[in-house]
Amino acid sequence: MATAPARRRSRGTPITVLKEAEARNHQFERTLHARISERAHQIFQRNGEHGRDLANWLQAESQLVSEIQDLTESGAWSTARVSLLNAVPEGITVLVRRDAALVCVEAWEIADDSPDTDSLHRIVYLKVRWPNEVDPSTASAYLKDGVVTLSAKHSSPGN
Repeated sequence: MATAPARRRSRGTPITVLKEAEARNHQFERTLHARISERAHQIFQRNGEHGRDLANWLQAESQLVSEIQDLTESGAWSTARVSLLNAVPEGITVLVRRDAALVCVEAWEIADDSPDTDSLHRIVYLKVRWPNEVDPSTASAYLKDGVVTLSAKHSSPGN
């Protein structure tokens, strides 16, 4: 009696990953920069303190960009995971740099159950700070069961 081959476990739906060299001035990065700049200016206007540009920028960035904490290393690879319920691969953009990765999640949500209510467009920004430099050309991302998994191989010395 012949046995059926074992089923391969699916990693999930692939997500397009922009590598550092491909990502120069990518739209979501420009949009994020503009949002941080606008928020930093609001902080300045509220506080009225001159000479705190960097502090205002960092405060604004921390308010708009969440750090991904679920980060593991296995051999020469770093892997980050983040739960993004109701996200679809088409609404996720990943930009991988040697020191960090940015994840932009665009989602449309219904404001309430009323048929007269428009849906809301939300943009969420997430950041992974790699514990070691990675080679962006090795990066991959997948969405499975509401979890995005982003992996990249550590850079070889001299790269």
